[in-house]
Amino acid sequence: MRASRFLSAKALGALAVAGVVVAFSFSSGYTTQGTTLVPDVEVTLPTANFAKTFSFDLGSQAAALGIQIDGNPNLPGNQPIQISVAAHLDVTGLAVGIPLESPDPYLVTGLHVNAGFTITIPAVTATVNLSLLKATISISPAKTLTASVDLAPQDTNTNSKLDVSELVPSNVLVTPTFSPFTLNVTAAL
Repeated sequence: MRASRFLSAKALGALAVAGVVVAFSFSSGYTTQGTTLVPDVEVTLPTANFAKTFSFDLGSQAAALGIQIDGNPNLPGNQPIQISVAAHLDVTGLAVGIPLESPDPYLVTGLHVNAGFTITIPAVTATVNLSLLKATISISPAKTLTASVDLAPQDTNTNSKLDVSELVPSNVLVTPTFSPFTLNVTAAL
């Protein structure tokens, strides 16, 4: 069981990693260890987000061979496919218990790390024109693939804290989620 109460004291911090500034904040609260109230320092991290669009084009050599992909059939000519990728990393429940009678701080239970991504592929038309062989492949409508994984270290000895010995892969509850991805390809010869 974890209780949380924010006091007015709040410190802000920032960490620069590879040129990206990550702002985080600290607040005080408490947790319980058995029937004992234990002060804790709760760390709040913002969700890290990434988004990028990639252009995919087979180029002039493939076109010279008769292989073309059109990423937007509504525009004249063959447009590159614009594939969008978005990802996130979220850390919640990060708190350090500081017991009054023992000098050893510990991680409080309830820590979660969640990472996920989304890939979006637009409607696409591809043509192959090789001498006597002519084929058209269409993917429509646009397709989205979404997946995430939640990692939660478990308090296996039920002492209301995450001991160093519990921070091993075998003690982490892994919960994957994903959206079904159905790809219908229509080919005409």
